[in-house]
Amino acid sequence: IYYTKLSINATIFMPCRSFTPGDYKKMTVECEMNSLDLSLDSELVEIEQLEVADLLDFARYGEFETLSAILNSEHFHILASCDENKNSLLHMISANGHSECARLILGNPLLLEKLLNSVNVEGNTPLHWATMNSQTELVRILLEFGADIHIKNSTDRTPFDEAAVKENFEITSLIIEHLEKSQEQQKEGSSQCNDDDAVADSDISAS
Repeated sequence: IYYTKLSINATIFMPCRSFTPGDYKKMTVECEMNSLDLSLDSELVEIEQLEVADLLDFARYGEFETLSAILNSEHFHILASCDENKNSLLHMISANGHSECARLILGNPLLLEKLLNSVNVEGNTPLHWATMNSQTELVRILLEFGADIHIKNSTDRTPFDEAAVKENFEITSLIIEHLEKSQEQQKEGSSQCNDDDAVADSDISAS
């Protein structure tokens, strides 16, 4: 029904011309179909029939509205799919610089956990691909969501190494800044724990 309806729509919205009896028949069928609430079923059938290649194309070309519709459906888990080379949607989004799509996908806890540091057959994470394709804004977003900067690919390179090889100093600076910030936060957390321990010891001694 879904594909039949699309075919009918294609006929109705053609440029103005004289209609044949067959055209009127198709228009009548379209009106009858519109009187039934088939839109939801059609959408579900469409999503269920999507293949991994379709999903990766949506990601590659930054089809935000399409990805958003899938994410808001009960079948959103298919967005965690990978191809035969273990490339995920986030790999494609990162390589092609679609920042809105990246935030959309990473905003979902399940997809964040499964895709953020996913590794393909060459050992590359989405952060590797963003770096290798000089997608500075995507590198910034992935780091913001906690991407692991220490993972090495099959050539024994981290994302920082890949940026250094390409002499992309903007990205190397971003990664260094992220690392320094993370280390500073760890120090602050450790200092806070030591202070709390000291207070606890003091309370015990006083008692």
